[in-house]
Amino acid sequence: MVFRAQIKVTCREGVRDCEGNAISEALCRLDIAPVSRTRVGRWLEVDLESENERAAQDAVNEMCEKLLAHPVVEQYHFTLKEIG
Repeated sequence: MVFRAQIKVTCREGVRDCEGNAISEALCRLDIAPVSRTRVGRWLEVDLESENERAAQDAVNEMCEKLLAHPVVEQYHFTLKEIG
């Protein structure tokens, strides 16, 4: 079975998001709209082969914990869909 994982990695709440703060400030300077908060993250899409959905979930969790997300300052969420 082939699964597609869509993964969103963001800073944990309480962790300063320097890039998000810079974007908020720039938007205010451009006078586009009043912005009170901007958070920046990464979006990844991974296709993987797995025996079943549970094994695919375990593989995506392992990917995120070992490589894609810094466990101290970032959190991740993902959706998984069978594509073939």
